[in-house]
Amino acid sequence: MTRIAMPIIDTMLSEKFEDCSFYHIYSINLGKLEAEPIIVNAQNLLLNIPEWINEWEITDVIANGMNKLSISYFSETKINLFVGVEINTPERLIEDYLMGTLKSNTQNIAN
Repeated sequence: MTRIAMPIIDTMLSEKFEDCSFYHIYSINLGKLEAEPIIVNAQNLLLNIPEWINEWEITDVIANGMNKLSISYFSETKINLFVGVEINTPERLIEDYLMGTLKSNTQNIAN
């Protein structure tokens, strides 16, 4: 099973992983979306990224911008990281992920 975390502000991907209103967590099994996303309030989650990544069994993260500490953490834990992704609706980004067309763009990373 794949579990994807995505930072959301209003109804779109947040510009920064660390600055959002909430996270959508999607479950994908055998290449198909299992259910509607779980919505987790962002408040206090960033104080302990490893704990909530383990709790929600996150395997992938989709983000536009991310600070270097977060990038380093995800790289060290072998979480699949899509960073520099163009801001769009979560539904569209998940569709791109499922189609295999979602790509990182390191030139688009916000600091």
